[in-house]
Amino acid sequence: MRLKGVLRSVHELEQFRVRSADGRHSGRIRDVYFNGSAWQVTHLVLSMEPSAFGRKEVLLSPADVAGLSDESEVLHLRISAEELDQLPPASSALPVCKQYESFVYASRRATMLPMQTDPHLRSAKAVIRFQLDIAGECSGNLADFLYDSESWQIRYLGIEQKFDRKAMKFFVLPQD
Repeated sequence: MRLKGVLRSVHELEQFRVRSADGRHSGRIRDVYFNGSAWQVTHLVLSMEPSAFGRKEVLLSPADVAGLSDESEVLHLRISAEELDQLPPASSALPVCKQYESFVYASRRATMLPMQTDPHLRSAKAVIRFQLDIAGECSGNLADFLYDSESWQIRYLGIEQKFDRKAMKFFVLPQD
């Protein structure tokens, strides 16, 4: 299988400013949601520019991304600022970690909150630093994801292992 796009780090997305198709600065990416079974990025959580009423987070599709400009650190979108306002709120698709939070909250209130759940939806921020256990031994911590910039497929998991105060970083293929 041939890789089409450039391999990029999920962490790097947080450093880029987001600019809409009409040239307006629109905020920053705060999280990346992915399907943990297919290893496919499904949503980018965009924190919109602060307004008088606080921060608004929306779900952006990877298909809405036109490209990244490394020199200016800008993520360019295919949609306008007006279309950004129409995007669904980040709370409309909950990764597994937030699904558990909502179940706990709902059980304390003795009511069930109606929501669609996806058992494969993961938050990159939530799983970073997970400890990897292979054959009963700690094999390091999950430190990053490398994704293909065209297909938004996660190609590698970045692992960090510490030995005598020195960190060794390496990449492995994701497994089903």
